[in-house]
Amino acid sequence: SALNLSVTATGSGTLSYQWMNGATNVGTNSNSFSVSSAATTDAGTYKVVVSSTSVCPSATSSNAVVNVTPAATITTQPSSSTVCQGSTLSFTIATTNADSIGWFLGTTKVGTGSTYSKTNAQAADSGNYVATVYRGAGCTDVSSNSVLGAVIKAPVITTQPTASSFGCNGSNFTSLSVVASNATAYQWKQGSTNKGGTAATISINPFSVSDTGNYTVVVSGATPCADVTSTIANVKITDT
Repeated sequence: SALNLSVTATGSGTLSYQWMNGATNVGTNSNSFSVSSAATTDAGTYKVVVSSTSVCPSATSSNAVVNVTPAATITTQPSSSTVCQGSTLSFTIATTNADSIGWFLGTTKVGTGSTYSKTNAQAADSGNYVATVYRGAGCTDVSSNSVLGAVIKAPVITTQPTASSFGCNGSNFTSLSVVASNATAYQWKQGSTNKGGTAATISINPFSVSDTGNYTVVVSGATPCADVTSTIANVKITDT
């Protein structure tokens, strides 16, 4: 902020002014002293000595104590974060000279402190977050960059694949299917071996004895959500 001091003096002759901060001469020959953007080094005890071209002695003003409160600054901006639904959404900011910090999702205040954490985050917690750094003593509050908090829905299997039986070697294995929400990819497995395509349904035609066994499907969602694996569907031939 601007620092402005002034004095009113009267006397014979032409008056001159010498401003001092402690024992150090500052300012120019004027009845006012100004610093357009005060720094902490401008704090101190100010006075002005008023002299005249007449034979009269100089006059010294009373002291004016100037305190300069360091402004709040952001040294490390928060970063955007993407988490899976049910995980913890967290943001951190580093500051100096902060009296307090408030976190906002849009216009709603959601937390305080240098770190904001939302456990069990849900889709409603997605949005743009801003931290406001508060500083008293007439200093201006400082706002961080706006950062995105994205909460991704996890894949969920709503219908599991079911066991299948076939009457004869060489029969058509019509399909095993899974129904899932928030899915981006599928990988069917026979035991631990990848099998078939990468769709919600697997078909093997013709079907042979080597195709029998326990089948599962791994359902993937968007990053960073973890994959989910279906229950086992046992596929067998009842009459070879």
